[in-house]
Amino acid sequence: MVICIENLIDASTLTRLQSWMAEATFEDGRATAGGNAAKVKNNEQVSSDPDRPEPKLKEMQDLVANLLWDHPLFYAAAQPKEIFSPLFSRYAVGKSYGLHMDN
Repeated sequence: MVICIENLIDASTLTRLQSWMAEATFEDGRATAGGNAAKVKNNEQVSSDPDRPEPKLKEMQDLVANLLWDHPLFYAAAQPKEIFSPLFSRYAVGKSYGLHMDN
């Protein structure tokens, strides 16, 4: 079952995230792909590399995760024990994330 949660992120928070991502340091998205996913993942994501960390990554991950934790529909539907830190990805022309199964 797929449940769509409308307006999880309000306009001002979305603007904040977009502004941050426009200035963020990105790395090859395959850095977080395991197994077969690495063969089809062709994107970039905000750097979590300890040698080139993005200073605001943790803050933005917490912001999005807290929105999920605080949303009653999400919580009721997913009943999460934990929420893994969100990844922030981008796709330029010709980039994609092919068919895969998360591991």
